[in-house]
Amino acid sequence: MNPEDLIRWRIQMDLSPAAAALALKITERTVYNYEHSITKIPYSVDLACAALVAKLAPFSASSGHTPH
Repeated sequence: MNPEDLIRWRIQMDLSPAAAALALKITERTVYNYEHSITKIPYSVDLACAALVAKLAPFSASSGHTPH
């Protein structure tokens, strides 16, 4: 995922930078840094964006497993 992809995802999801940060469980500053190529977007964020598009629940919530 590159910065343009993240911005496109955020617009597609109709999220402000603040709402995107909340949905991804990261800070608004981190969203800014990703969108402005200050920090490389990790693969985990790419996967999280895809999961949110697909409306997937967190694995721990959907599997019935509790963390150790």
